Amino acid sequence: DPIRHLKDRMIKDGELTEKEFAALEAELKEKVRKDYAAAEAAENPRAEELLLETTGPAPELHEELFKAGTYRRGDPLKAIVWKKAAKTGELVSRDSPTLQQQTLWFDQQQTGLCQPEAQLSRLCAWVLQADKLGLIYGLRLKNQTLAPATGQAHYLLCLRALALA
Repeated sequence: DPIRHLKDRMIKDGELTEKEFAALEAELKEKVRKDYAAAEAAENPRAEELLLETTGPAPELHEELFKAGTYRRGDPLKAIVWKKAAKTGELVSRDSPTLQQQTLWFDQQQTGLCQPEAQLSRLCAWVLQADKLGLIYGLRLKNQTLAPATGQAHYLLCLRALALA
């Protein structure tokens, strides 16, 4: 956990105490809570609209979208073309838009808002929604860039960066 590692290093180096860290963590959680509430209240876009706004409308589903390809270790079982596997004895996977991962960039300059607090609130809503959907995302702030990733550690790093921005 990078946050715990940072905490331990800062306490070890005497940069802050356990009590100071606890106060900073409480302040950070409160700021994230307020930013999330503000982002939820923002009308354009609302957090639940994130998926549509970042990925676009769903494509028309037809056979060409589901081309069969070589099975890759880790492909979900629902992606395997079982009829073809039964005929040929080889595992083949579908390559569909729902099975592909997209990398999203959340950029402070691209929020469509002028006020820094509003920009950060919108970015917070996007991060919360992207994490909820399990998407891969990166974050660009005025003075910091976090490379695209996914998972709890990345989520916490993004929220910390937003809270401290």
